[in-house]
Amino acid sequence: MALLTPLWQYSLDFLKSHLGETCFPAFVQACEQGFQDQVDQVLAAVQARPHLGFIFVSGPTSSGKTSFTSQLCQKLEGIGKKAKLISLDDYYYPGELSYDDVGHPDLESVGTLELSLLHEHLQQLADGQTVILPSYDFVERKRSYQPDRAISLEPDTIILAEGLHGLSSQVLADFALESYLGIFIMPYAQFIHGQQMLSPRDLRKLRRCARDVVHRGSNALATLDYWPAIQREEENSIQAYLERADIYINSALAYELTVVAPAAYRALQDALAQYRAASLPASDLVKPGLYYADLESAVQEALRLSAVCELLPAMDASFVPPGSILHEFI
Repeated sequence: MALLTPLWQYSLDFLKSHLGETCFPAFVQACEQGFQDQVDQVLAAVQARPHLGFIFVSGPTSSGKTSFTSQLCQKLEGIGKKAKLISLDDYYYPGELSYDDVGHPDLESVGTLELSLLHEHLQQLADGQTVILPSYDFVERKRSYQPDRAISLEPDTIILAEGLHGLSSQVLADFALESYLGIFIMPYAQFIHGQQMLSPRDLRKLRRCARDVVHRGSNALATLDYWPAIQREEENSIQAYLERADIYINSALAYELTVVAPAAYRALQDALAQYRAASLPASDLVKPGLYYADLESAVQEALRLSAVCELLPAMDASFVPPGSILHEFI
């Protein structure tokens, strides 16, 4: 079972002590090296199991799963392994969405995945067969297959399957414990300023607010309005996934509070300005025909997060080095 590291704590004085032309680049490098050290621990675990064929990666939204798994693929190839990636998101059921009683679409539960198809593909790979992986279009809600997506479990090949439910008992149903390595990734840190100002969940909210604007063309209030649906599923499943993992990766990077948080702050302020001007676009994360599920609660949460972000020093995103998991969010 993976164990959480002690909750990392960052204070305003701590952040300010690392600013400056000389200090800040060294601070960024130290934070990134700390993350790479954790990736290296995974490599050591893989090398200790030379016949390992599968790695399953799980973690809640905005934990850096995609970037971490991509980095791990590259590092595995550096030790002579052929790494092939499976995204569980490509196994979403095609067709119409279901909605909860306030109009949130179900994009989070394990039931949204066609597990029978995933199991079929994983078993075929374990049996030495070649599988053409699906690609999922979230706009059209359709699945397609392209010949260049063919993979197989050749000698010295490791299949990495990543997704929120990567360590679900339903996903792992056909695998013996010794046949795979389970990894759980999540930022586990807080910002304190006299009291806790940002929790680990808040860090992920800021990451996602920034990401959804840049990579989804959405707005921060839509993200916060949808968050209760995210949180409900996390409360149902995350503890079990953590307990099922072999290795825990803490993806918090202290300097992100000076880069990601300001990006999230801009997204929050833009959305609040639109709200005040009565020009806020309808959320794309509610049932068609609805405006928002609970806009006033989202606004209050945006105001709370904005007030904390105003305390934080802001640094230019150019300090984020190539390959950092933070590029997933900025």
